[in-house]
Amino acid sequence: MTVHVAGAGLAGLAAALTAARAGHQVVVHEAAGLAGGRCRSFFDPTLGRVIDNGTHVVLGANRAALGFLGAMGGGEAMVPAASRDLPFVDLASGATWSVDVAGLGISTLMKAAPGATALAGLAVAGITGLMAPGLTVAAAYGHLGALYERLIVPLSTAVINCPPSAAPASLLARVIAKLGRGGRGALRPFVAGTNLAEAFVGPALGAIEALGGEVRFHDPLAAIETAGQVARAAIFRSGRAPLGPGDALVLALPPWALAGLLPRGEKGPPSHRARAIVCTHFAVEGVPGMRQAARLTGCINGTAQWFAVTDGVLSVTVSAADRWMTHGADDIAARLWRDASTAFHLPGAPLPPYRVIKERRATASVPGGFGPRGEIAKLFYAGGWTSARYPDTIEAAVSSGIRAARCLGSAN
Repeated sequence: MTVHVAGAGLAGLAAALTAARAGHQVVVHEAAGLAGGRCRSFFDPTLGRVIDNGTHVVLGANRAALGFLGAMGGGEAMVPAASRDLPFVDLASGATWSVDVAGLGISTLMKAAPGATALAGLAVAGITGLMAPGLTVAAAYGHLGALYERLIVPLSTAVINCPPSAAPASLLARVIAKLGRGGRGALRPFVAGTNLAEAFVGPALGAIEALGGEVRFHDPLAAIETAGQVARAAIFRSGRAPLGPGDALVLALPPWALAGLLPRGEKGPPSHRARAIVCTHFAVEGVPGMRQAARLTGCINGTAQWFAVTDGVLSVTVSAADRWMTHGADDIAARLWRDASTAFHLPGAPLPPYRVIKERRATASVPGGFGPRGEIAKLFYAGGWTSARYPDTIEAAVSSGIRAARCLGSAN
């Protein structure tokens, strides 16, 4: 059985590795010149080092992602961003606090907002079944005061990549419920100690190739040939790949990349709006104020939302960043450096060397509830957007790839 995987993002890599371990012959086809998709690493000449396209966090409760890392040998490249207390700062007032990421359930939430009542904490945990359709995070949790501002807003914006005024409350409730089931350390964040290529991408590619798999770069999917309700071949830039008995094609592509590719008879994914993220990397090696900075710091009341310090680089993340897509890189960098200088008491000038990365299509807006099997035999889908219950995250992407590969026995 040959499994062709279109797309070498984390969903595609997870699908390919799972299929290869099950004994299938695997060929991964990637349109770009490097793997990783929305979690990629590359050398930046301005900063003089390899950087990630953005700061990607895996939580202790993300068992699929952490299990994937461990199974392919990349686990040591992801390091805890906080051993216990995750610091936050209010850029308007200067107030600081921390979230006990090694704690459990309600006690973790209570420490984030001293004085919050137990009833408020229980309301945060929520019951998904009681969430009315269309209810937003702001409408459901806005009455919680400091707890809402200090924890719910940063968590919701980062995980759902959507403003609380538009983010579905049911999505956040499911995420919090998963954190509650995850036990001690479920909220503990892990970040790449060096870069994502060393954590996820390199180990996955190495494991796939060690199992006899092949990875072809600059090889986009151009078309799918069908006969009736069965896919008979996938047309890539490198040529035609027949889909014989037992063969399969896994489409590990974002929903907007599938437009025009799907054959007649395949209903295709629901309409998705892409949401943006902006990450700006500053070269801060030798800057005195950064020596004692935590690996990850959250903030409120600024343009910046998260600060991550890795290998002499300060990375500043803005989620739900659609409005920043029309701003120039210099403007974005200046605004985010002002936030950083406030948070860490750094000089406001001169601006250090920086690289601004705009991911216009960082995530899909809502869960798709689509796949893994297509309407046409031999077609399967993987991607964080396919999840019916959780946001488009690393965890959702890895889970979807594993799920698609485990369904391959029904390819015919």
